Amino acid sequence: MRWRIPLVAAFALIVAVSCDQQPVAPAADQVVEGPVLKVERDAYFFDVVLDLDAPYPDCLGEPMQNHGTVRGYVREKITPSGNLVASGSVDYGYFGEVTLEGLWSGDIYTLQNGHNPWSEVIKVDGFYSLAYHWNEQYVNQDGDRLHLLLKGHFKVESDGTVKIDRESYTCN
Repeated sequence: MRWRIPLVAAFALIVAVSCDQQPVAPAADQVVEGPVLKVERDAYFFDVVLDLDAPYPDCLGEPMQNHGTVRGYVREKITPSGNLVASGSVDYGYFGEVTLEGLWSGDIYTLQNGHNPWSEVIKVDGFYSLAYHWNEQYVNQDGDRLHLLLKGHFKVESDGTVKIDRESYTCN
């Protein structure tokens, strides 16, 4: 305990002397020209022609094919550590009508409303994750309703191992 008192006193003296000195300007090569921890943000859109997608294999007992074009909106940011975090949604009505056609019956269901949020994470170490949740309501010419719910989650670990790969949909 006795040796601590001189050590504390010496430390206090160094601090007191240091505080009396005027600050020194940094050297030219030490000046930071922008924020060190910067988050880059971007937003953009893309169009998707639904006719090119594969049909849902079993919707109300038959394969069903989407028709129309939708616009997807994306918001992404690159974190200070270099990871990409993105989220998006779909505007179903941007180009007009979206339909779902029964490939055996010829029944046409027109989209009444839909919500399609998704999120994606891509890390610099190779980790990848995608999650989506489509919720769509359709109606045919007879007033029959169809509800389509499509959910998915896909995850790849840094070493390339696929940890999660699941997709489910209901159509009723």
